[in-house]
Amino acid sequence: MQDLTVHVLRKAHLYDPARGSVNTFVVRVVDSAVALLIRDRKRIKRAAGFSACSLGDRPLHSEKGSGPLEELLDDADGCRRIGVELVDEQVRFDIEFDVRQLLASLPPHLREIAERLSETPKKATVAKAIGLSRRRVRTAMQTLREIFRRAGYAEI
Repeated sequence: MQDLTVHVLRKAHLYDPARGSVNTFVVRVVDSAVALLIRDRKRIKRAAGFSACSLGDRPLHSEKGSGPLEELLDDADGCRRIGVELVDEQVRFDIEFDVRQLLASLPPHLREIAERLSETPKKATVAKAIGLSRRRVRTAMQTLREIFRRAGYAEI
């Protein structure tokens, strides 16, 4: 209550009787103050005492050597952090080549759906762009999954 009163008093100089009544002004100021108080309390709860620092601020020492953290990290560390495997460039090229061949062998309507799904995962957007129902797109997706599974790409 005291915080809100102080906030209203600090904003009193902004009151313009030509724009509205005192009650309306106070209600707007209080609503704004309440929103700010709630935001500040949540912010403190989430990250009390947190201070970010750059990766280059402090040199580190590890089995890879010494220096800023950003120089010690490599692609394998990034992949490990998000839980994926680092794929060799040649393996990636082979997979991309195989997938392009597989897409080229699809009937035109399935190929168009697959290409549009590679741009956006939203079935509704693809359905609207092609002029099909979402159900037909969903059915086509199931067919595509089966084709990829039979080709040995169950995880794609």
